[in-house]
Order: sequence, then structure tokens, then C-alpha cells
Amino acid sequence: TDDDALVPTVAAASGASAVAQDPSLRDRVLRILSPDTSPAVRHLLSNVWPLPDGRNLTLLPITSTPQRLLGLVHPDALEADARDVLVSLVGAVGPALVQARMAEERRTLLGTFSRVLRPGRAPEGLDIAVEYHPNTSAAEAFGGDFYDWFAPDPDRLLLALGDVAGKGIPAAAAASMAVWSLRALCRMGRGVEDLADGLDRTVADELHGERFVTLCLLELNRTTWGLRVLLAGHPAPIQLGGSGGPATTPTADRPLGVLPGSTPFTAHASHLGPGEGLMLFTDGISEATSPDGERLGRRRLREMAAAAWADHSSGAADVAAKVWEGVHGWAGGAPDDDCALIVLRRIH
Repeated sequence: TDDDALVPTVAAASGASAVAQDPSLRDRVLRILSPDTSPAVRHLLSNVWPLPDGRNLTLLPITSTPQRLLGLVHPDALEADARDVLVSLVGAVGPALVQARMAEERRTLLGTFSRVLRPGRAPEGLDIAVEYHPNTSAAEAFGGDFYDWFAPDPDRLLLALGDVAGKGIPAAAAASMAVWSLRALCRMGRGVEDLADGLDRTVADELHGERFVTLCLLELNRTTWGLRVLLAGHPAPIQLGGSGGPATTPTADRPLGVLPGSTPFTAHASHLGPGEGLMLFTDGISEATSPDGERLGRRRLREMAAAAWADHSSGAADVAAKVWEGVHGWAGGAPDDDCALIVLRRIH
């Protein structure tokens, strides 16, 4: 620590003032804080120091990196038992500071993961909103669910929503691998079938069969508004708007990484009309369980989405927020799994 930061670190009020005004005491504090000072010498230096006003200053080293001190100003000499108690309490502060620093570093790292692995602005003509809720304190803002969208050329949009089996840091790491792999494959100008096949082999090679990945992959032609949907073990999107009748639900192929190259993936053709939309979601949404043990299910989720979509003044963000509010209410709080949903709306 530098000299300016040292005074408030050591003691408060007149104790801090005494450190600032007494060169010998200041030197003593610096020696205690020095990483080159041995524990035995540090203990000797931490003995009681008399202050000019008759009070005493006890310096208690905190085992941490960087080294810190707790300064205690007291009018009377400390009894041996009282000092032993203080030393024991301060001894527990060091490990707590280490844990706090590690937690902060982990939050910073995963926060960076989260920012880097998020897509940019929605392409022109589309309104896209996301509700993303990883249900794990270890992963903070990033979990096993992942999403991204790409515009490989002006007429084409690729949108992906995936789910890595499992939770926490390992699932988050696998999700980041999947996003970077998708981005690399997308730059090669491939269609959804080739993208799924390439990612299928990558997941198998990188995760060694320990985890699998489900994926919903959309390819949208923004000139004709033709839509192709590929499902690798993932729930099918829910159609929003249009004629009101439920569209035929496409069947899902196998998850990624299970039997790479065994059977080809299939894309299902559709169309996105003016003002129509889609809602993509992970199984943490549809499998949210009520307090009495009943799953939300696709039918209820579709009804929630339709009710939110019925207000034609609502944008994608409003619809996504209302659906998530409904899911959260159904579960009586945060569901037990990572949850993600994407609402995509054609503006014109």
C-alpha cells in the first residue's frame, strides 16, 4: 500500500492522526506492512504504542496480500485475555479477505465473459429482446445457456439459442466454447445444417462426451423473410402473431456432441410475416416447476406469450419481460435451472 492509503488503513480518528504526525510510528507501520518482514518481527512491532494524549495504539497485522493492519486506540492497557481474543478475531479476517478478493476476481472474469459473448445491436427491421437468468451464484452473470446472432451478409441473419447440460462454471466454460465456435463457423458462410454439423463435432471433441449441447438455430432471409429452423435436441420456438393458429411444431434432431456425424441435421422451412414474431427458449423456462411440483409446460408458456403479444403496442422487450414475469410467478421465485428466452419480432 502507498503512504497516503496507509493512514486510514491503520486506525481511525486521532489514531490515524498520530500515525501521520509521528515519523517513528509511521516507520514502524511501514515495516509491519513490508512483505520482507518476518512474522516474528512483525509480532514484536505490533506491540502497544503510547500516543501523545495518553491513550494507546495497538497494531494488529492482518494476514493478507497486500499486508494490512487493524489499529485499535484504547485508553487503558489491554489485558492478556482481551488481546488474545482480538488476535484470534483479526486472524480470521485475513482468510476472509482472500476469499472476498477471489470472489471479486471471479465476478470480474465472468462479467467479462458475459460482455464479450453477447451479440451486438439487433439488425435493421428486427426487434430482438432477451431475458437471460443463470441460476447459479458461482457463475454470476453467465451460465450454461448461451445465445448469439450474426449477420454473415446483408440479407441473412443467423440466430442461436443453446443450452449446455449442467450448471455453474463448467457449463459456462462450455457455453463460451460453443459461442466462439459458432462465430468461427459462421464466418465461413455456412448454412444452418453445416453449422450444426461443425459444432456437433467441435462439442464432441472439446467436451469428450462428458456434456452435450442443445441448440435452436434460425436462418432468416431479410429480403424474402423466409425462415429455416434447425433443432438439435432443443425445444421448438413458439410462433407469435400471424393467423393465430398454432404452427406445426418441428421435430428436434439429436443434441450436439452425442453421436457426431451419425445422422444429418434437418432444417424446417417457415416464413415470418409483417408484425409476426417468434419466441425461443431453453428448457429451464418450459420446465419451471410450481411450488406444488407441476411443470409449466409448452401449452401454458404459449398462452403466456400470446397474452403478452396481444398488446400490439408492446415491443419485444415488453413481451419477453412479461413472459419471464409469468415464469417467475409460476415457479414462486427463480426456477431451479438456467433460463433464457429470446423474442424476435419483424418490424415491417
